[in-house]
Amino acid sequence: MIRFLLILLLLLVSLLAVFPAPEFHLWILAIIVTEFPYIFVGISLVLLLIQTKSKYQRFGNLAGIITLILFLSPIFRAYIVAANLPKQLETVFGKQVLSTENSALKTPFSVFSMFSGIDGKAISPQTYTYKTDPEISLQLDFYAVKTASKKPCVVVIQAVPGAAEMISNCRN
Repeated sequence: MIRFLLILLLLLVSLLAVFPAPEFHLWILAIIVTEFPYIFVGISLVLLLIQTKSKYQRFGNLAGIITLILFLSPIFRAYIVAANLPKQLETVFGKQVLSTENSALKTPFSVFSMFSGIDGKAISPQTYTYKTDPEISLQLDFYAVKTASKKPCVVVIQAVPGAAEMISNCRN
């Protein structure tokens, strides 16, 4: 019974890999589930391999298999996107010459790099203040590319709790 309940709990958690999280704390859990699915796959496999004499054995196995598929879905989706990504980027931006020595960055997705990382060197950001107010100072961390060729600049705006109030106060 405990095995079945744990598998059901993991099944509910695995739904965060395919559906949007309805709440902030579940959103954090959804990020963990999609960034580190192998941890949850391992836990699910351990629970699936435990055999018990229970009337819930079949239902637990079925729920466990569904859980595994849902936890593995980010990896499957990454492979699908990675298969078409170089062609799509070339269509949009034209043929580009890779100037990186890092072989992990030559392929868009690799299961091996999920475990090993891409071995990138840390880049120290330059901090720019773009809005000052008596109550708050808004800053931007700029991470410059360490190559001579021209690269696009990506600006990511991340909402923080109370950001709307801070921005409206800065406008006033």
